[in-house]
Amino acid sequence: MKKIIQYIAFVGMFNMGTNALAHEEHHAKHNMVLFGKSEIYVSHIVYKVPHNFQVILKLELDKQTKEKYLPELDSHPNDEFIFLLDNMDIKKIESASRISGTISRTDEQGKKVILAENVSLEKTQFKVIFFDELPLSLESNK
Repeated sequence: MKKIIQYIAFVGMFNMGTNALAHEEHHAKHNMVLFGKSEIYVSHIVYKVPHNFQVILKLELDKQTKEKYLPELDSHPNDEFIFLLDNMDIKKIESASRISGTISRTDEQGKKVILAENVSLEKTQFKVIFFDELPLSLESNK
């Protein structure tokens, strides 16, 4: 009887663990338009769920990242500059202790150039300027 109870307890714990993994929420990466020189900002590219949040951040990039970004911006002012945030729940960006991602530039022909990978900003290096959830009409069709 004792072995049966131990077995049931073991199977129960195993199932709880696998169910927790099955329900683990997966988050998307988020494209943010990068702009500015003396003051640098990013704005979330709004689309549909989970990209239905308008978010504008002010960034304090480190010296090394600025040295990669600013000359490229001067040389290619008409290109699109993107800060692609690593997977995260964008709803929680206001309380995030850090954000990270990759900075790239895309020219008019669609050629993408990576400027800085593994850019990591602590809470003191980014400030939420604007945050709002947009209407559910942007909900994806399932």
